[in-house]
Amino acid sequence: MSMLLYKYCPPQGVAILRECSIWLTDPRVFGDAYEPAPRSSTAASELVLSLSASWNSLPMWRDYAAAHTGLVIGFDFLQGILTADPAYEYRIAPVAYASDRSGGADVLLTKSQEWEHEDEWRLVAGRRAAADSGHRAPHRPFAIRPESVQAVILGCRADLSVREFVAGALAQAPFQHVRFLQAVPDDRGYHLNLIEFSREA
Repeated sequence: MSMLLYKYCPPQGVAILRECSIWLTDPRVFGDAYEPAPRSSTAASELVLSLSASWNSLPMWRDYAAAHTGLVIGFDFLQGILTADPAYEYRIAPVAYASDRSGGADVLLTKSQEWEHEDEWRLVAGRRAAADSGHRAPHRPFAIRPESVQAVILGCRADLSVREFVAGALAQAPFQHVRFLQAVPDDRGYHLNLIEFSREA
């Protein structure tokens, strides 16, 4: 059994595969006005990886995958996306979308209904109190578990160089199990279909 969550990336996202690591972000630097404020102590020791339960959101391909020129990486979150880090503990959950701000809501896992089309899940890395060193950078790389990567989908406007970079990354031993696909616009409807590349391509 597997359940995939997807990371939308610009073309440079191939580095996630090449380096076997992914960056998590301090939610206080997110662009949403209702995320924790920059000087807030809320979530001060937590970093976030935003994912989606959907690979075929046209707005997200536009906004987060460089207008369909990037890629989407599908992770099986049941296998654990990140490798263990003694300084952090992880939790992963879907974002709840609400019409108003409830005082009891988890601020990191609640957003306005305006964002509901993103079908977002968040992986939250909380720094253990014993390891808390105070000031930290707003972004930090975490090692991924290669076995959690199950699919890579190229955008419908990705150029040949991006395809070659991804193919080269997937040729590495840890990723030879990964499906390599491309999104293509449907001939009649406003949605995307998938074609699969031969791994020899």
